[in-house]
Amino acid sequence: MRSKHARRSPAVNAAADTVAVSEFKTRCLQILEGLRRSSRELVVTKHGIPIARIVPIQAEPQPLRGLLKGEIEIVGDIVHADFASEWEAG
Repeated sequence: MRSKHARRSPAVNAAADTVAVSEFKTRCLQILEGLRRSSRELVVTKHGIPIARIVPIQAEPQPLRGLLKGEIEIVGDIVHADFASEWEAG
């Protein structure tokens, strides 16, 4: 996504791609879709000077607590279970 007209600025993250504002305006939807897939940030420049940073939204991690609520049915006493009769001494 690096524009042939964009120049690198010392203040720009080295991992970020750069694109000129005119190219961003022309290909906005295509560029944004590419960012979503790559999970990389993009710096938009005007005359080689960074003017904006576009960062894809990261999916929030889903908490594990309550993840299976309503999916599992507990049958019997799970606290005081006696499995001794089901195990063979070897």
